[in-house]
Parts: sequence; structure tokens; C-alpha cells
Amino acid sequence: MMRRLFWPVVGYAVVIGVVFGRSLLPGAAEMIWGDDIHRQYYFYRQFFNSFLKEGIWPWWNPYNFAGVPFMANPIVNIWYPPTWLFVFLPLNIAYSWHIALHILWAMMGMHRLISNFKFQIWGPTRENSLTSGLL
Repeated sequence: MMRRLFWPVVGYAVVIGVVFGRSLLPGAAEMIWGDDIHRQYYFYRQFFNSFLKEGIWPWWNPYNFAGVPFMANPIVNIWYPPTWLFVFLPLNIAYSWHIALHILWAMMGMHRLISNFKFQIWGPTRENSLTSGLL
């Protein structure tokens, strides 16, 4: 099973590396652009990381209104495991890798879906599933 998935993962990772290019390792003053990232998400990640560095688990955000729950906010998304990249990597690099890993995950999901179809006219071929992951 793992052996069958190795080469598709490598191939899709190469495609992502070529498409993303230099944005996977941006400079200190660079970051992948997205309006939501710059207007809202970046500040939540920065807030979370700054509190963790002080040894405080940020249950509450005192900077919005008179204070709002921070960890319960679905936009913060702290309980989603890939979000923990932002704790271990600088924010400008973590955003690029977060997006790239989600695209890789989507490619692998499409590959698995198509390779498991039993009712295809031409049959579930390796080429069909590899191509569908790219689309």
C-alpha cells in the first residue's frame, strides 16, 4: 500500500515545488499574499505564538472588544493539526507550507478516489488516477 503511494506523493510534491517555487522559502520580509491572511489570520497566528512564547495558553483575546474567547473562535482554527506548523515555523514560511501541504493532500485524495473507482469505463488505471490528482 505505502509503496504504491510513494511515487505519486513524490511526483505531486515535485509539481507543487515547481509551481510554488521560491514562495516555499520566502525571505524574512516576504510572505505569500492573500487578503484574508493579511487582514485577519496573520494577527491571530502572531497573537497565539506570542502568548505561547510567554508560557501562556491564550484562551481569551483581550484585544477584541472587551475581550472574546480566542481558542473557541473557529477562525483561529487552533485545534486543526496542520495549523501547528505556525508554532514551529516562522509565519511567512508556515503560510506557504500550510497551503502547499493542503494542495498535496487534495492531490493525494483525488488520486486515491479515482484509483478506488470500480465502475470506470476504461478501468481504474494508474494514469487515470495520477492525472486526476494533477487536475
